[in-house]
Amino acid sequence: METDERKTRLTRRSVLWLGGGTLGAIALAACGQATMPAATDEAPAAEEQEAEAKEPEPQAEAVVMDWALWGDSTWVEAAQAGADAYTAENPNVTLNVLGVKDSPSVYITSWVAGSGPDIAMTWGVNLVQAGRDGLLLDMDPYIKRDSFPMDDYIPFQLGAMRWPETGQYGLPMYINVYVLWYNRQVFDKQGISFPDDNWGWDEYQDALLRLTDRPNTVFGGVDAGWGRGIWKIVQNGGTIVDPENDRHATFDSPEAIEAMEWVHARYHQDRSIVHGEEWAALDRAKVQALMQGTLATWEEGSWGPGQYSIDYPDNVADWDVVPLPQGPVARATQGSIDAWVVWANTKDPDTAWDFMKFLQTDTYLDLQCQIASIQHPRASLQDRYISIMKENFPALADKNLDAFAHPVRGKYAWPNGGLFRKDAEVFGILAEAWQTAIVEDKITVAEAFTDGAARANALMAE
Repeated sequence: METDERKTRLTRRSVLWLGGGTLGAIALAACGQATMPAATDEAPAAEEQEAEAKEPEPQAEAVVMDWALWGDSTWVEAAQAGADAYTAENPNVTLNVLGVKDSPSVYITSWVAGSGPDIAMTWGVNLVQAGRDGLLLDMDPYIKRDSFPMDDYIPFQLGAMRWPETGQYGLPMYINVYVLWYNRQVFDKQGISFPDDNWGWDEYQDALLRLTDRPNTVFGGVDAGWGRGIWKIVQNGGTIVDPENDRHATFDSPEAIEAMEWVHARYHQDRSIVHGEEWAALDRAKVQALMQGTLATWEEGSWGPGQYSIDYPDNVADWDVVPLPQGPVARATQGSIDAWVVWANTKDPDTAWDFMKFLQTDTYLDLQCQIASIQHPRASLQDRYISIMKENFPALADKNLDAFAHPVRGKYAWPNGGLFRKDAEVFGILAEAWQTAIVEDKITVAEAFTDGAARANALMAE
């Protein structure tokens, strides 16, 4: 059955065709020109005979493409709606939408074996591995040919989807950026002004401490995990990896150690961030704790507003969001690298690239947001994202959803993968340093991150 959008597109196309034919003839008549030749016994002119004798225009060759994605039913529903919209405009193309429940590693296995989907969704280690192993189409020639607007994305996100040896092997599916969620009721109770875009580390630290009320089981914040926490290194003017050398980890620099010591102090000096066994003993989800006032703040992503408004309808008025507090030197937050990719041996790379471009249009990104509530990755489309979310979820009407657009417009979200020459192994080392020094307080931050960087560099030098 055709979707309403597809019917609309077909109807619009018919109107445009009429505009060039019937309506055009009416316009000519209004100008005093004949719309049909007068009846005559004369033979048709030679040029008319020639036109009648011309062969019909050749039809585009039929193409069948397999499009695989992982995710819940709403993602698959959005994909099917997108496939319908694309094939309505490209009737020679058939898109088989494959909802895959297994890890994207299954794509790699099938591609290595010589088969698999033409277009797929992947992320993280699987994305990086497939791209660097040459299993994915190098899109650089197409990007250059079509002047594709690469400057409309966060550079760090695109950078995680390219490799010098294999070119640009992915384009964003969406963006999931992290901001500061906060419970309004807890702030009001403690007489603290709500956070705003101008908050820095000092304001954040002061609020976390004042908001913590252990006798009443209220905490300023909660352990967000190493993947979100390490970007405070960038906020403090440091780097995670040398921008010019992906074999050189730099999370042992003075700026990095200072940033991690700031985090450590919130865990163990102020005790304003709940973590470890104390958090586990509360036995509740972080979102539940935020909604119910156990947590005053939480660093969480843009995938949540719509879902949380459904799951916690009685608490919608209790929360809002702002950009993460800016560091002493810069703003930085974590962003996703979930990507659309094309198999290097796809049967029709030109069609695959054309479809990849469609997946980056407002037509498809709007559909994806309407159905699956996920954020547009392009800076120029952030107002559309906000508008669609508030239209689909009226309960979000007064929410500061611009907080999610802020890192995309400002292009300061950093990727959660694709940084190091040996990504998975180095991220494992970072996770270990975070756990032993910051969460468990077993060794000093300087020891953990200096040793970790040395191990990472030795590993990547092999």
